[in-house]
Amino acid sequence: MGSLGEPGELTHAATFFAGLDVHVLDYSDAARSFEAGGDAVAAPSPMQPSYEDRVDVPDRVLASVSPELAGHLSAAWEAPLRAAAADQADVFHLHHLTPQFDAARRHWSNVALVAHLHGTEMKLIEAIRERVAIAVKFGETLETMPAAAGQFETGARLDPVELEMLHNALALVASRRVLGRTAHPPGTDGRPHHHGVSSEPRRCHLPVRDRTSRRHRHRERRRP
Repeated sequence: MGSLGEPGELTHAATFFAGLDVHVLDYSDAARSFEAGGDAVAAPSPMQPSYEDRVDVPDRVLASVSPELAGHLSAAWEAPLRAAAADQADVFHLHHLTPQFDAARRHWSNVALVAHLHGTEMKLIEAIRERVAIAVKFGETLETMPAAAGQFETGARLDPVELEMLHNALALVASRRVLGRTAHPPGTDGRPHHHGVSSEPRRCHLPVRDRTSRRHRHRERRRP
């Protein structure tokens, strides 16, 4: 699992799961690289990207990660997975959609894989569907929509009816809080999203996504 900070901090995996056998990818150096002006996702032990599109955070949005860095993210998880007895696992139970899936498929392709999706992924899927629907209304795809958007801004391709349709569609997306960024799923409080290693025999239960932005760390400091 991912870990950030020093012992005693709630984003520090061994502190959060005191008494359990944890195997981590430490994001601390990646966070320091970001503070110095670097890219935390490109660090030797890379920061896990986020589904949320926010500014001034080390865990930048996953959609901005290049294919080359995607391979780097996947490779970083091989050692922690092996340390957690992945070679002996009959089943991988992974939480969220992360580069761990790619690592598992590359190195343990014969092992069954169970994906545990959370509200984060559900909101992502909803946002993708809404964006596809908007693009289709204008004869575009998600791939061609960015280039077409420049023409939409000037209204060069839109008659008044189409322009009203676009405004209504964008208002719908904005009202659901999925335009540009994703809100926390209802009922969550921003706590670091660690998960433990399963005690079930020969089952590798290795989630990873930690909410390690400064916003989340600030929330943790305020908790009693």
